[in-house]
Amino acid sequence: MNSISSWVRLFFLVYLTVSLASPGHRTQLFAYAMNEPQCDTTGWSELVGKDGETAKTFILQKNPEMRVDVLPHDAMMTMDYRTDRVRVMVDEQQKVVREPRVG
Repeated sequence: MNSISSWVRLFFLVYLTVSLASPGHRTQLFAYAMNEPQCDTTGWSELVGKDGETAKTFILQKNPEMRVDVLPHDAMMTMDYRTDRVRVMVDEQQKVVREPRVG
């Protein structure tokens, strides 16, 4: 009986940890548990000012498993943190205006 109560306590602690974590942290916890693709860098400051599609190609050459989205800098988007995603923010001339970052 004691081992069952230990398992129940352990399950409850894990449940609380995951359910009380912020959405971004939950995504990071699940990404770690599911072995989602990890990138070798968190940002590419050298791509600011370059063409958006050129930046996407550059990132995919180094990290082919990443999902790279080219979006307008003022686009609405979700705020979840994903270790397999990079967002390239471009202006009206399709030039990168912010450092592309993992997330």
